[in-house]
Amino acid sequence: GKILQMIQTTKKDVESVTVTQGQYGDLDFVASITPSAATSKIRFQAVLQTALSSTHFYGIQVYRAINGNAAAALTGYQGDENGSRTEISQAISANPNTQFRVMAMDYIDDISSWSSGAISYSIYGFHGEHASSKVMYLNRGGSDSDHQQTPSPMSTITLTEISA
Repeated sequence: GKILQMIQTTKKDVESVTVTQGQYGDLDFVASITPSAATSKIRFQAVLQTALSSTHFYGIQVYRAINGNAAAALTGYQGDENGSRTEISQAISANPNTQFRVMAMDYIDDISSWSSGAISYSIYGFHGEHASSKVMYLNRGGSDSDHQQTPSPMSTITLTEISA
């Protein structure tokens, strides 16, 4: 198909969110697109600079909202149900937790259930630590000393509408 439109959203500031174990926390990073037809596909791409406040597994779940309705997990873009394991879009180890990790995401979304309005894609964090809550970061590492050896990265979401 042809590319009908492309939108890129950048986030340069630092987001720190307390995420409760077993729950998803909104990382306040959203990109929206208004497709021209329900037969189109939306290519979701993201490059995220992430970290967790401790050493353990954490992940990202992509959520989607259509026409201002409540956001829900984009279940097409997550792993299969497998025992007690968490179904999630992307996962990573935070060992050591002082470093940030780059997550590259790419998914083609079928929007055949869409009828009108904007489609918004948002980023939610999750952690698997055996603790009640941890802080998840976007655009910084687990430690954040103010000196030239500490990077100050940015994250992007790119949405592309592709004709059928």
